[in-house]
This record gives sequence, structure tokens and C-alpha cells, in this order.
Amino acid sequence: MLIDLVAVHGVDLAMASTILRFRNPDAFQILDRRAYRALYGVEYPLHTKCSASRKVEAYFQYLDDLRDLCKQRGLNFRMVDRILYEFDKDKNGNLKN
Repeated sequence: MLIDLVAVHGVDLAMASTILRFRNPDAFQILDRRAYRALYGVEYPLHTKCSASRKVEAYFQYLDDLRDLCKQRGLNFRMVDRILYEFDKDKNGNLKN
């Protein structure tokens, strides 16, 4: 399903992950540039020209890493994408273009 979503013109990983999160927030979370930067400490490396399979692989690794973070820090998985987003805004400020 994810590979089909990212293959649609105009739908990238952030939008596809948002669709999946609203479908099942117990299994999926939003992957955006802020959450990625907050979790990994580096800028989001995937761009529209990256292959769909690379994006799918990165997304499922991200979900695994989120689950690990939730276990380590006692965070609610349903809320962790929002927590990371706000953390990144407070700690790192503006995104690079």
C-alpha cells in the first residue's frame, strides 16, 4: 500500500505516511522533515527523486526506530510523531530549504 501511495504523482513520503497514520495510528506515524531530524539528528535525506522502494525501506526503519524510542523513553507511540515535531521546532528552529 505504501509503495502505491508514494508512486502517485504529487504524493511523497510525508503525505503517504500521514494518510497511513490517520488510517491506523497504532501502526503508523507521520514521517516529516522535523520528526526525522529530531529522531536522527540529521537533515531528512530523501527527496522526490529517490526511488519508491528506498522511501518505503526508510519509512519502515523509521517506524522501528520510533518503537524503540517509545520503549526506551516511555513515550506513547500514537503521540511520538507530534512530540518529535514540537521538540525539533523548539530545539532546532527553522528547516533548511
